[in-house]
Parts: sequence; C-alpha cells; structure tokens
Amino acid sequence: MKRLSLIIVCCCLVSWAFAQEFQIAEETRSMSKGSYNALVIDLPGTSSKKVMKSWTKFIGDYRGRTKFDRKKNRAFTDNAEVKDMSENSVDIYAKLEDRGSDGTRLAVWFNLGVTYLSSNEHPDRYPAAEEIVKAFAATVSADLIEARLKEKMKER
Repeated sequence: MKRLSLIIVCCCLVSWAFAQEFQIAEETRSMSKGSYNALVIDLPGTSSKKVMKSWTKFIGDYRGRTKFDRKKNRAFTDNAEVKDMSENSVDIYAKLEDRGSDGTRLAVWFNLGVTYLSSNEHPDRYPAAEEIVKAFAATVSADLIEARLKEKMKER
C-alpha cells in the first residue's frame, strides 16, 4: 500500500513539473551597474541559497567565470559563451530576491558588450536568453521534485 501511494505521489509531482509554464517577465531592473533590461522569473518553493547553488552549477555550462556576492545574493559571469545570442562573449548578471514562503525571484541581465539584451532592440537574440532562463527554472523544478521524492522515500 505504501509503495502504491509513493508511486501516485511521484506521478503527481512529475505531472505537476511538466504542467509548469514558466512566466518570464521583461523588466527594467536596478543592478550593480545601473538600471537595465532584465528577465525576471519567480521560483516558488525555493530558497535563495539553494537557487544560487543551482545557478552556479547551471551557468558553468556556458564556460564563463562566475563570481558571487553572497551578502547581496548576486552573481556575475564574465565572458560566457552563448552562441545563439552572440558570436562574442556575454556577461551575465543574476540577482536573487528571497521572498519567504513565496520562494525566490531571479533577475538576469545579459550584457552584449555595448548594450544590454532586450526584446525590442534584439528580437533575434532575445529568445536565446528566454531559453536559458526557462532551462534554469526547469532544473530548479526538477531539483525540487527530487528533494520531495527523497522525503517521501524516507517516510517509507
């Protein structure tokens, strides 16, 4: 009986993850270099500490050099390689806002060298940035499901 209930819980969690539609907002946000266009997403059920750890691992795939300011919950990735966005390297800034029981809000800025990415000025490059943020949100969701599954397995 416990095995059956565990299977049902797993199926519900998996279907919940695939049903998630990540809502990304494009906003002008303040950051360390001024106010620029950013992609913003809410990650419910998360803590900023775990999201920053996930971001570190995730952004490493873009071969940039990442530095953190843990006190201000922000990261800077220098010279990332995002071929779908630019032939040149891209600087990526990420800032986390811990929202308590509502989870974490992530804002990401993409500096193309002379300007920051926006859908108005760079309609051909913008989808690549959205895909990066969506892929990260999917990674965070998968990590949440895995953690919940481990909890359920311990209860068994």
